[in-house]
Amino acid sequence: MKPNIYIGKEFMAAKNRLPLEIKRKVEAFFPKFQENSKSKAIDFEKIKTFKDKSFRTVRIDDNYRAIVSFPNKGNYFFMLWVDKHDEAHAWAENKYFEWNDNVHSWQLYKKEETLVPEVAFEKKIKKDFPHPYGINREDLIQLGVPDSELDSILEIVSLDKLEARKEYLPESAYEKIYSILNGIDKRELLAQVIEGKSASEIPEEQMKSANNLQHFILLTDDEDLQKFLKGELDKWQFFLHPEQTKLVETEFKGPVKVTGGAGTGKTVAALHRFRNLVKNGLRDGHRLLFCTYTNALAKNIKALVGELNLSYKGCYDIMTIHAIAHKLASDIPHISKLTEKNYLSEDIQINANQIKSRNLKIWEAILNNTMITPEFAEEEYQKVILFQQIESRDVYLNTNREGRVTKISQETKNLFWEKHLIYREEKKKQYKLESDELFYELNKHFRSNNPKPYAHLILDELQDLSNIELRFLRYIVKPGINDMFMVGDPLQKVYDRHINFSSLKISTVGRSKRLLRNYRTTEEIRRDAVKIIRSEQFSDFGDSSEKIAGYFSIGKGPEPTYIHFKTKEEELKYIEIKLKELLESDMYNEEDICISAQKKDTLQEIHTYFLKKGYKIKMIEKNNEINVPEYLNTSTFHSLKGLEFKVIFLVGLNTQSFLRPKKYNSELERKEAEKRDKALLYVAMTRAKMLLYISGNGNQSPLLNHLYLNNQKA
Repeated sequence: MKPNIYIGKEFMAAKNRLPLEIKRKVEAFFPKFQENSKSKAIDFEKIKTFKDKSFRTVRIDDNYRAIVSFPNKGNYFFMLWVDKHDEAHAWAENKYFEWNDNVHSWQLYKKEETLVPEVAFEKKIKKDFPHPYGINREDLIQLGVPDSELDSILEIVSLDKLEARKEYLPESAYEKIYSILNGIDKRELLAQVIEGKSASEIPEEQMKSANNLQHFILLTDDEDLQKFLKGELDKWQFFLHPEQTKLVETEFKGPVKVTGGAGTGKTVAALHRFRNLVKNGLRDGHRLLFCTYTNALAKNIKALVGELNLSYKGCYDIMTIHAIAHKLASDIPHISKLTEKNYLSEDIQINANQIKSRNLKIWEAILNNTMITPEFAEEEYQKVILFQQIESRDVYLNTNREGRVTKISQETKNLFWEKHLIYREEKKKQYKLESDELFYELNKHFRSNNPKPYAHLILDELQDLSNIELRFLRYIVKPGINDMFMVGDPLQKVYDRHINFSSLKISTVGRSKRLLRNYRTTEEIRRDAVKIIRSEQFSDFGDSSEKIAGYFSIGKGPEPTYIHFKTKEEELKYIEIKLKELLESDMYNEEDICISAQKKDTLQEIHTYFLKKGYKIKMIEKNNEINVPEYLNTSTFHSLKGLEFKVIFLVGLNTQSFLRPKKYNSELERKEAEKRDKALLYVAMTRAKMLLYISGNGNQSPLLNHLYLNNQKA
């Protein structure tokens, strides 16, 4: 009988760091091992110096070995590590691999050698030690902390001290304790562990628990798995955190909201939810919409969905919110004739000032000899009539004009209502519908029209939308089981757009989840990015504020750097030198690196500079390919949304490009604009997976100077 071979996440990470030739040998090893695990060619060897007696080494070639665990019970093998011979032995020597029945998962960790007699140890662990975070021994046991670490962890009250014990804890247990010390309620974490366990009493079934499968996958003949083992597919397609697994597989009786900081796996959960619905949840004739805000993100989602190898392409659409609006409008004659045929949100944003100027001219002609100013009328129309989908005079007269500073009388309201009807008719004679006007008309149409175009919605980057757009999505998706699955990060709100679920009558009570673990960036990058926005408050899309505390990254790396230069030329030279160092290190390729600026003219200068220096370079725009081999990437901060690179350079940051002083109509408007600026920098910083370099020239940004008090000045 063929053995059951489980492949560990750490094994795959170690494999991916190997030279290409050795990777190929590892891939060729799997079928041989599955066919005959004890063949002489494999050299299945027990090593006396290993503390864990289930460990064996197997031969990849003359110089490389894999570490395998062969437990006493069952026909199971666990692939744990692969490296050069001596390095593999050193990795395994003091580690232990054990099944933890409290969490239904295999655990890999190091045990500290101790000379304390067993009796003395027993007396010590029975000592009652009150913990400032309210955790006790039983909590630690249920969270998966090994017996050997119970005393040590009970005495830890700081993240620094916990970091020093990291290698002595299984990854999941370390994550849970880290979360508690970061302010997360232990009850939430204990519930997560219980949810991730198997309901079965059978050991073989328990190994299929979500808690275990976040670390191991069972080797099968599945085509996608074989591609993954060959490095053709990414690990996000196979290893899911139990929290993500629950979001993917649960049948929800209504809308779902998933929030989380940058890199916490929201899009991964959305993609797996998408695959699960396509394969298991679509009835005949039901259609699924995967929707996001920008063209670059939609293109990225299409590429990722392409990797999922789905064969049901006729039952779903992947489109931006504006593209789906345009598509549906084209089938409604009275709306289609008012719609631009080449309607694209980016084009509208580029011409926003021109559009506002022409609108004010129409208002000026209509409002002649009244007390209402064109500027007030345009804002009232956009922020009250369109935003709140007001379609009658009575509703307008009784509406709460939330967010509007200027109070107006009923008489003025009546006058404005009459004038705004004239305004809309005049606009129709001269121009096509603008963005929010199109959604307004579509909402009128789909609010009561049936059947709805879609039965299910997956929405990514929820924070980029406004009420009027989310209302449109609600109206085109039939209410029911698994109808709306919405993911977003309130901390990444970079547009002047607002969402409030209550006003849209969208309830996610009991169906809301906040993801906390950052899978993308190092803890050093995450920490600095959060400092940028820590003083701000962001809506949770409802009537409360999103919590900023609680997010964490397991990965460690170099501290981000910030250097400010006197001149632009000095800054460019610095970037050039750093680029050369990175590329000559053989750790990074050109496509792993992105140079980003907030202002497009700054980016164009950088683009031109490096082209002249002989680099192949590609600017990320709405229809461009991303991660093209041998090409450096350049991007604005906005275009970085939803993307990630191993190395990010954020350049040209000074008082003219970041928190730029300008005139505002009110103090509230100034604060909101500065909050969006900070959120945009937070977004840009959290695109970096491993290295982050921040630089500027000219007048130094006070915020960055304060954040990096010990920064270098060139």
